[in-house]
Amino acid sequence: MFIDNNPGTDLHFVYIDRNNKITAQNGILISHKEYKFFMRCNDDNGLRSFLYESVLFDLDGYDDSIEDLINKYQSNYKEHIPKRRAPREPSMLNLENKPEIQFTGFYSVLKMNQIKTKDELVQIAKDNGYFVKKSKTLGSNVSILVCGHNAGPSKMIKASDMGSILLNESQFLHMVENGGELIDHDV
Repeated sequence: MFIDNNPGTDLHFVYIDRNNKITAQNGILISHKEYKFFMRCNDDNGLRSFLYESVLFDLDGYDDSIEDLINKYQSNYKEHIPKRRAPREPSMLNLENKPEIQFTGFYSVLKMNQIKTKDELVQIAKDNGYFVKKSKTLGSNVSILVCGHNAGPSKMIKASDMGSILLNESQFLHMVENGGELIDHDV
């Protein structure tokens, strides 16, 4: 469609995006590839890429109502409006700005010389004033990562790089029993 055009050419066309929203686009061609082209949009001067297969109509030389044309196309495609994520539950937010702790690599039952279950460790942390981050991914504000026997090395490396303190189960239990005192060796 616009493959033969040279960079700097004004383009005006009707486009369908990945959510089936139909819009009129207007801008200057920057470059093109086999299946897409790049254009600087006149509306906001932003650089955007467009797929050739999603161009519905070339508006070059079109004199009728563009709004009617867009409405006609939109009637053929149901627009998908992405759902916004609902607000998080207050229990998942650290509203009191407590130190964040996360547990990884623990089993829900006692296995492999594990002293306490993960649920017991979480409760101990809560009882001692920590905000327990419950997520499979490492939280950005986690100051302590307590690692069990099955902890993934990539999460431990990432936590170390972020400046988090890494503890094993024994070190964590020693810390809470002794008012925050950390030990270097395994108890």
